[in-house]
Amino acid sequence: MASLKSAPPPVHTLVVFAFAMSACLWTLPSLQSIDEYATIETFTTSIFKEGPFALPPLVQGVVRLLFALIVIITTRAKYIDGTQFKVVRLPGSKLRGGIIATKGWRSQAFYTSWAWNLLGLSFFLGGIIPLLVEYGREDLLNNNPLILRAALVSFEIAAPSAFLTSFIVTHALWPQAFKEHGASGTVNFKNWVALLQHTSNSAMVLLEVCLMGGLPVLLPHAAFAPLFGGVYQLFLWVIANKWSPSIGPVYPYFFMDTTLGSRTTAFMVVLLTIIGLFFALFALLDM
Repeated sequence: MASLKSAPPPVHTLVVFAFAMSACLWTLPSLQSIDEYATIETFTTSIFKEGPFALPPLVQGVVRLLFALIVIITTRAKYIDGTQFKVVRLPGSKLRGGIIATKGWRSQAFYTSWAWNLLGLSFFLGGIIPLLVEYGREDLLNNNPLILRAALVSFEIAAPSAFLTSFIVTHALWPQAFKEHGASGTVNFKNWVALLQHTSNSAMVLLEVCLMGGLPVLLPHAAFAPLFGGVYQLFLWVIANKWSPSIGPVYPYFFMDTTLGSRTTAFMVVLLTIIGLFFALFALLDM
């Protein structure tokens, strides 16, 4: 099979993408809306007022920083050691198959890595806030509201993204990889880095939401998560020919394959719907 030189997205996919992203930009919350919830109290108040899970700010900060450290260690290992993945395609795809080495920057070019690293940033920011309060440096937060805003917004994106990652790997990527390549196609889902990124992400979010500080995910802020996904989609379109020039354009997720015709657009709509549902789920938990 001849190698394609490029695989741009279909026009109908671009139209739907532009409409969805424009709607998200139109509905972005104001800074006042963000500041209403991006407060010191949000990051220092425990869900439980008594009992073993009534966590003081210091404990909340330390636990979140430990979560952030796990993310850093995992990302470093993935960046240095890298891995190889077998391209998974659906029937009708015009892309070539093959084995892609993902070391260095390529190891961070998956949505899993984007969502994982953002979760680490969220926990880092959410961890330093209670520590600054504990050690009497609230002035740094009051003089730099961007810290509180970034901590809130990053969590509002990272929480549903973590669940999206776990859901897609379990119900789409793993089954399709096994169907096309057999057991060898799922090897990369079984190493310790992949297991942490695909399962511990959701576990850490649930611990935060249900047992620690209960950081909010707010329906008026629903545009943030799909915008994050939209930026990633643009990134994939730009780097499609950078994964392995000898193979041609590559899309690491079969449902983002731009050569599937109307299915390309349908998959995009499904993904936006799923992340919207996860966002709504977290918002309902906060009510």
